[in-house]
Amino acid sequence: QLLSSHGIKDIAEIDAMTRKSIACPAFPLCGLAQSEAERSMPAFNARINALLDKIGLPGESFVFRMTGCPNGCARPYMAEFALVGMGAEQYQVWMGGSPNQDGRTGWRWKDRVKAAALEETLEPILFMWKTQRTSKAERFGDFTNRVGADAIDAYIAQYKPGTAFENVVVEELEPVTRTVTTKGTTTKPRGTADRLTSGPRKQQVRVTEELHGMLKAKAEADGVHISDLVEQLLVHGIKM
Repeated sequence: QLLSSHGIKDIAEIDAMTRKSIACPAFPLCGLAQSEAERSMPAFNARINALLDKIGLPGESFVFRMTGCPNGCARPYMAEFALVGMGAEQYQVWMGGSPNQDGRTGWRWKDRVKAAALEETLEPILFMWKTQRTSKAERFGDFTNRVGADAIDAYIAQYKPGTAFENVVVEELEPVTRTVTTKGTTTKPRGTADRLTSGPRKQQVRVTEELHGMLKAKAEADGVHISDLVEQLLVHGIKM
């Protein structure tokens, strides 16, 4: 209530694309900037959200980064989708990073894409993701990493602009569950794991890609966050 009284929004009031977006300051603060970033990102997020709605993916989102130059202060090279400044109103496009920001970087797809061409650039890729992903659980970065640049280019070459807007089938998001604490009480939505330990999670543990895949599949099947699953496995294992 205190934060709300000072005009600070609750996380639930902020759309998912904005939550997953980071931009560097760029103009007018950085002398290295070649393109806009922080000042333009809200408009770019609004345009992406509008495009997702239009093709039948309302509420979908992905990790988006935007920087004014190749120094990459907002970590664009790890994002599911990123725009790296290459001059006035033009960007290098990166895709394929991990939705969890671990295990891999993305890859450079195109250079000098005009800011005004955002929708026509993303339209076929988002429609390809919608129609060819293995399930709703396959995130944009995982999808683009799996199929690769060649497959994306081949799809775009035969794609007819506007196809994504014909006979649109709206795909609703899977419900997201999280533990909410209010005035000392905790409400656990269905499908959310109980925390077995207290305090913030501070450390990272490195595992093989095979093991990460096993943990991720189990967490998705159980409807819990992968960190909650790992906590359960570790605590029960230690007690044994």
